[in-house]
Amino acid sequence: QILVDLQKDPWPVKSGYRPERCTGAAVGVAVSLLESTFAKTGARIMLFTSGPVTYGPGRIAAEKYTAQMRSRNDIEKNNKNAALHAPALKYYEGLAARCVANGHTVDIFACNLDQVGLLEQMPMVQKTGGVCVMGDSFKQSVFKESFNRLFEPGEDGFLKMGFAAKLEVLTSPE
Repeated sequence: QILVDLQKDPWPVKSGYRPERCTGAAVGVAVSLLESTFAKTGARIMLFTSGPVTYGPGRIAAEKYTAQMRSRNDIEKNNKNAALHAPALKYYEGLAARCVANGHTVDIFACNLDQVGLLEQMPMVQKTGGVCVMGDSFKQSVFKESFNRLFEPGEDGFLKMGFAAKLEVLTSPE
């Protein structure tokens, strides 16, 4: 039912501007809420995003379309288009560390033909054992199938998820 209820943001966007997105702040609030209510308890944050962060912490793009977004070459050359990359990456790495410390997982569902800032946000997925699904649209079958698969129960009737797992390896002295 959640997928059926997804709607485009009705807030008007000025011509020549990107939509205002404060995704970084929203994820920060989600992390803080889980830290204060479910500290050291398995939990999952699911981020559904469809464009670059243009406002607040984790911002990777200016609001005006005339300000070019960073590209891979910009990041490698560390030129002015990549000025927002390092602070955004540091911000999301900090959120990832907070999630790891509490056994929380971050999943990202990014659906857009344009960049969404996944390069900067990926530490949240990689360090927490989350899932990342990219697509052109939330209506695509790839997105819907991946999302539904995340909630498929195992043979025992429970979800196929584990949180805050620890692996201990014992080796012989030989």
